[in-house]
Amino acid sequence: MNKSEKKIENNLVNTLTKVCKISLKEVPGFTWITHFLNYKRFPESLIVVCVFETNAELAAAKAADDIDFMRDLIHEHLGCADIKIGDAQQQIHFDTEEACAKEHSGNWQQRYRQQ
Repeated sequence: MNKSEKKIENNLVNTLTKVCKISLKEVPGFTWITHFLNYKRFPESLIVVCVFETNAELAAAKAADDIDFMRDLIHEHLGCADIKIGDAQQQIHFDTEEACAKEHSGNWQQRYRQQ
């Protein structure tokens, strides 16, 4: 990782950590957040993944409009960090530990590198 990639990564980690702390307090069932990207195609390649423990918890978050809250929160915080994403619907994903374990044996890298 070169110096500019480290700067991007640190900015993303700091920004998403803030989002995570807020979401942990505000969104029942939410457990953690991560991201995947190709630095050569940043920010277009950025994928943010918000993880819930179970499919039922994710479904409840969707029903309560918590997904929209989180998507808006992420988009806002990334914007404040001068990270402009094109389409929040395409670049912000919601997933579960349950689904990843079942479909990819818990391997998040494999799950999101296929996309």
